Amino acid sequence: MTVVTQAKKGKDSDTISALREALDVGRRSELDQAYQEGGSFLRSIGFEANAEISRILDVAMNPNSLFVTLRDKKRAGNALARRLDVDQDMKPVVECLRSCGLEQAQIVKVISDHPAVLCYSPEERIKPFFEYLASIGIGPEKVARRPSLLGLEVNASLRRIVNYLQEVDGKTVEELAQLLETI
Repeated sequence: MTVVTQAKKGKDSDTISALREALDVGRRSELDQAYQEGGSFLRSIGFEANAEISRILDVAMNPNSLFVTLRDKKRAGNALARRLDVDQDMKPVVECLRSCGLEQAQIVKVISDHPAVLCYSPEERIKPFFEYLASIGIGPEKVARRPSLLGLEVNASLRRIVNYLQEVDGKTVEELAQLLETI
């Protein structure tokens, strides 16, 4: 007798439990596969420690990751966290970081220090971010030194911060670069 047939015969609570368990197992195996593929990809770009790979993938794929709250008490989690696909999500991010001027070792540092970057859209978030920094005279090496800057969205916060510092405080590009490293 199938699970659906059991439900029709009035054994709803047992059947619902069986369905939930079957769905959970399916989701877990998909997620496990995503973690395995993600881990292989991270190893291929220079990560070695399994614990670090696990932490990065947990932050990027688990919206309730404890690693996020342990590092930053103000945040409840990574709102963009989701099951990532290597070809559709992770590789394009790495390629975008490379095309924006980061070297391989810098890319590894950026991902290690700010795993949420793996969840960002290269075209909608990463590329405009680096273009904006370049427009105010700040190079990619500053992002490599302070990867958490990538957490600032250009139009939502970064542009306002920079405008305030330039217009109200009269900061120079050099002073801006130093200040952005402290954010």
